[in-house]
Amino acid sequence: MQKIYLLLFLPFLLHSQNPTESQVQGTLSGQWRSYYMNTVNKGDLKDFRALATGGFLKYELKFGNNLRLGSALYNSTNMGLQDLTVPDGTTGRLSRYEEGQFDRLDLENDAVFLLGELYLEYQLKKHRFTLGRIKINTPLINPQDGRMIPTLVQGFWYKYKASPNGTFQFGVLNEIAPRSTGRFYTIGESIGTYPVGRSISRSTKSL
Repeated sequence: MQKIYLLLFLPFLLHSQNPTESQVQGTLSGQWRSYYMNTVNKGDLKDFRALATGGFLKYELKFGNNLRLGSALYNSTNMGLQDLTVPDGTTGRLSRYEEGQFDRLDLENDAVFLLGELYLEYQLKKHRFTLGRIKINTPLINPQDGRMIPTLVQGFWYKYKASPNGTFQFGVLNEIAPRSTGRFYTIGESIGTYPVGRSISRSTKSL
């Protein structure tokens, strides 16, 4: 099986601030990108392809030096190169990879919009406290940026910067938006949204 990936980025960043008149400082940022993916399967098995475009738009208000309020809207739009709801005729399987650029739990949704970030953050020199919908990067939960919309979480998060090379962090989460989905789920609901891995030692019927 061959895979072809093409990733285009167009980041942009806008600032609006006047610190001499007010301690309130606003920042508008975002990213637009397109992602083309093509899976070429062996023999008569169906080939899959998809082109996604979208990104995110984020606005953050900074009150003084310590308090921040932010929100971000994420989007992934299917450009319609192929109907991903039609499975392979031999295996009855849908695309495992191309569908991941959209909401794989609702492939008929051609334009996924998700309010992925909505948070209040308080920051000191070495401490950061965040409450709400956020994007975090840990060994267990990370954005997985190989998808159009990353993994996002909701809850409380604390980070302590012990040294330039050392960080301690922990949190309490009540909801999560796994990558390749279009909404937040409770922790229990989010388990099982992806199928188990495949192995050459397992027959087609058992997959």
